[in-house]
Amino acid sequence: ILEGGNLESPISVKGNDEIGSLAKGIDQMRLSIIDNNRKEENALQANKNLVTAMSHDLRTPLTILTGYLEILNGSDDLDEDKKKHYLELSSEKTREIRDLSDELFEYFLVFEEEERHINVEAVPAYELFLDLIENQFLHIEEEGYVISGSNNVSIDAGNCMINPQYMKRVLNNILSNLIKYADKQYAIEVAGEIIDKKLVITVSNVIKKDTEEHESTKIGLITCERIMKLQGGRFETYEADDRFVDKLVIALE
Repeated sequence: ILEGGNLESPISVKGNDEIGSLAKGIDQMRLSIIDNNRKEENALQANKNLVTAMSHDLRTPLTILTGYLEILNGSDDLDEDKKKHYLELSSEKTREIRDLSDELFEYFLVFEEEERHINVEAVPAYELFLDLIENQFLHIEEEGYVISGSNNVSIDAGNCMINPQYMKRVLNNILSNLIKYADKQYAIEVAGEIIDKKLVITVSNVIKKDTEEHESTKIGLITCERIMKLQGGRFETYEADDRFVDKLVIALE
């Protein structure tokens, strides 16, 4: 039956001798193959859905960009101010397309890494959170955002086990989302604490009301989730008290 390709038929296990052990081993192998096939099918379907969604997201700015370029190319009577205006709009849509394509590339890069282990190293939890507050968020403060930090991580809290390069990708995705969606009228709250031998970092913000829906796939958040999983941690997002929250859970050494 197995040779014919039917993996759903269970193997009978009788006795405690070598034949019984062999039958049990074959049945466990059958179940493992079914589980692996199911995971592979789910992963392929998830990637198919993602590519379909991304294609839709890319098509919208491409269509708008094409319209702007056709106006610039087909209208000889446009004054310089209007030409400048349409060029600025075209540049904005070009950046949007670039960002979406970069995120798609990063997603598949991380997806491939999920099949392997990535190298992690010990980084002091206190220094990691301090660097996040003092350096990583510095450039968005220059954009007019207000950062409210709450550091409950002691200097002797221990070391986080992370891959610095991948951790930087997570932070870049979070910062990118903040710039796109955070309301400048309200402070971005960043908090760090040690819970159950893990460094827990939360970043919360109020979402601005005039946000454009151009990232419906939430690919940046999916990438963060995959990266944190690769490092033995977790990444969660949720809404609480009218605020959007990113939560990073990082394992300590």
